[in-house]
Amino acid sequence: MNLPRFAVKYPISVIMLFLGIILLGQISLRELGTDLLPDISSPKIVVKIEAGEIPPEEMERNYTERVESFVSTLNKVKRVSSSSRTGVSIVTVEFMWETDMDFALLDVQKAVAPFSNDRQISNISIDRFDPRSAPIMTVSVIPKDERDLDEVRSDVEKVIKLRLERLDGVAAAVLTGGREKEIVIRMLPYRLQAYGLQPGDIQRSIQATNVNLSGGEIEDNEKVYLVKGIGKFRDLDDLRNLVVGYRTFDPGNGRNQQAANRFDPGSRVPVYLADVAEVLYRDKDFNSIVRFNGKEGLGIALYKESKSNTVTTSRQIREALEGLRLDLPDLELTIAKDQAGFIENAIKIHGDKYDYSQVEYKNSRIKVKIICFDHGVFEQLPGNHLQKVGCSVCGGTSKSTIEEFINRCNEIHKNKYD
Repeated sequence: MNLPRFAVKYPISVIMLFLGIILLGQISLRELGTDLLPDISSPKIVVKIEAGEIPPEEMERNYTERVESFVSTLNKVKRVSSSSRTGVSIVTVEFMWETDMDFALLDVQKAVAPFSNDRQISNISIDRFDPRSAPIMTVSVIPKDERDLDEVRSDVEKVIKLRLERLDGVAAAVLTGGREKEIVIRMLPYRLQAYGLQPGDIQRSIQATNVNLSGGEIEDNEKVYLVKGIGKFRDLDDLRNLVVGYRTFDPGNGRNQQAANRFDPGSRVPVYLADVAEVLYRDKDFNSIVRFNGKEGLGIALYKESKSNTVTTSRQIREALEGLRLDLPDLELTIAKDQAGFIENAIKIHGDKYDYSQVEYKNSRIKVKIICFDHGVFEQLPGNHLQKVGCSVCGGTSKSTIEEFINRCNEIHKNKYD
């Protein structure tokens, strides 16, 4: 029985079959994700070695060439490229497309393992190259008052970062910029010499004291108490009052009567850190500055999970930012870059009475050409303004926003341009 005869003889069955196909299509369309790049696994692995301030020639000779020789012998390696600069060696290993990258990563780790014993190397990182690993959104955090950026960074780490990382689809929120405080201990050489101490003595005393130790348990009837020795420094005064050594007390012919009343001649007197060094806070050295609209602040780079959808995750982040703006009114949270906006504009054809006929992503801005089907083309300028290209009816040569353009075209053309 051929298909036309079957359709005529069993029309209800054919109708039900096509209704089922349509229903499955609607369900699939609703569940279809939207992303910038397809879900592919790039067959590249990057090995990065950091080793202080070693010149590029030595980095290439001691590390780059050796890593290249080790990884070149691995199975299914297609190409090996490298670059060397002061203190940094980067080797990129490209495999065949059919390679299992999980096993390839293990093979590269085994090949680079001998370098872990080199004392000159400060860090070795082995990462898989993923074109989708760029942040899907960048958020700027600018204080509205003259707050210290160290305090702002603390608020961002404790509140904003944790809340954003709890969202479904968000893998990590990475902070950049801002300021961080550090404790500086500035030795006074003449005092160290007077008390018979060395800088190494100060370092060992701090390392040995700045720890919390467990003291076991104490049982009392049915209760068990945990004993813990608290040794971690809580503030600068704890550091200043740290005992770093002892000296023999000498009354010195009564020159120090107060000390003579406290200590007997020949007794051991503690030497505190404040006696031989200055202890103070200062900003850490920084290698990056984040500015938005000329104001210094912090940046938050948001990365999505590998299987999550960019557009859906971006919408959840926007909703979370609205709540954070209410909870932290003294901070200005602005979306500096959103990959989802580019994706939505790139695939949008109809639906808002204008057509995004061309979308160009350049220098973190979206340039759009909008077609009025009756009277020509409009180009988007910086600031979301539109400039007429070829029609004297829809606004002439004046500039207007997208919303103003839509309203004006609705009025003039009576919604005929769709």
